[in-house]
Amino acid sequence: MKKCFSMLVVVFMLTPQVFAQSAVKYNKELDGFDYPFDVETFKFNSQNQELNMRYMDVGAKDAEKVIVLLHGKNFAGYYWEQVTQDLLKRPRSF
Repeated sequence: MKKCFSMLVVVFMLTPQVFAQSAVKYNKELDGFDYPFDVETFKFNSQNQELNMRYMDVGAKDAEKVIVLLHGKNFAGYYWEQVTQDLLKRPRSF
């Protein structure tokens, strides 16, 4: 009985390791991250540093008005996916 219990404990300890997926690792630019829309890069110089700013430009390029959805610190660009989809469905009043 004790031997059977010991084998069962070992099986339960090893099972999660067998089925666990390896952690996804991204670089500082998040290359390979699956964003909901195409990502563009704006290159600029600020305070003597060459910087890249990533953005998603969605909607009509000739729109008279523009809505800017910002992200950062606590949430990423995908946070706005549903809001953007809903805005795209609305009549072009903005």
